[in-house]
Amino acid sequence: MTRVLIPYFNAGFGHISFAKALGTSIHRRNPDWEIRLMDAGAELPGDRLTNLYVRSWQQILRQPVWVKSTVFALNGAFPWAFAALNRRAIRQALPGLRKLLKSAEPDVVVPTHWGCGHLFDAARREFGLSYPIIYLYTELSGAYRQIRCGADRYFCLTGEAAAALEKAGVPPDAIETANLIVQEELASELPDRAESRNALGLDENRFTALFSLGGEGIGSALPFLDNYYEHGTQAQILVLTGRNRTLLAELERRYPARTGRARILPLGYLPDLRTPIASADIFVGKCGTSFAVESIRAARPLIVNNIGAPNEADNRDYMVSHGFAVYAARPAEVTARIETLATDENLYRQALAPFASVSRKNGADEIVDHLIGLLSKRDAQ
Repeated sequence: MTRVLIPYFNAGFGHISFAKALGTSIHRRNPDWEIRLMDAGAELPGDRLTNLYVRSWQQILRQPVWVKSTVFALNGAFPWAFAALNRRAIRQALPGLRKLLKSAEPDVVVPTHWGCGHLFDAARREFGLSYPIIYLYTELSGAYRQIRCGADRYFCLTGEAAAALEKAGVPPDAIETANLIVQEELASELPDRAESRNALGLDENRFTALFSLGGEGIGSALPFLDNYYEHGTQAQILVLTGRNRTLLAELERRYPARTGRARILPLGYLPDLRTPIASADIFVGKCGTSFAVESIRAARPLIVNNIGAPNEADNRDYMVSHGFAVYAARPAEVTARIETLATDENLYRQALAPFASVSRKNGADEIVDHLIGLLSKRDAQ
């Protein structure tokens, strides 16, 4: 029995989304393999890993831009400080991880968060284990030194990301670029647009924007939605609030359905995004990788209105430079862009043009090909 362990930290929706995409692809290609998705922060005893990789990340997302930038700048200037915190968290987790590894006996570990790469690399060195680590780097561009996590192979999604990994110190022969990765249900044909809008209680003939705040539901939203509620006339807006129930309640209170006001419909956490994505003509929101990749694969132009964390600026720049997105940082500018795209058919067609060259291949299958080859060589020895 071949066993594949896919660990992640529950920091935003992207790492979970990529883990699920890999798990589904592995199962489809190799149904006899045993696949385990692992929330490392939740499954290992102690709170230091969760504090470092989940709670601190959530806190950073809630801070003003200058605070986020300062934190990232300090981390870049004093990497030893983070390394010390990381070692401390890993030391606490190792006894519990040893028990898990004894039970799971993975043949290969495929983390979708670099923190899990550090964790499982430390474990195999500490316990004399030999499982390979195949890490999936999920940003579209840019990298930082902490990404060097001891993995044997670093998969990434773009040439820009590959160049950034090499610049961060990853050996070039350990880097491999795959196609974009989305969950299986988003890789196939989306449902009918009008039917999806009807299912959500929307006007099936009205231009629709999908506003996302990521899995945590944290980011700049109210000024932009307030402006469109007051001044927008041509579109209806779906808002994905993720796990943020407080924000969901506030949006429901703030934007009641009224004559003369734009329709703004907030939705809470959804395990399946096919219906809201299918209903949308454009996306709006921050530039986390999962949302950015979904916009590319769904051929929905993205209006980036804010940066959730400084590293998302690289994603934004990638999206803008390839024609998949525009950056509009002011509420009035976002409203104006939505209105223009909703009313100018030629401009909307131009915005769709860059998506025509996007490959329909799911990069998850390329990683599975690598795993099959890797484990076949091992079995042949």
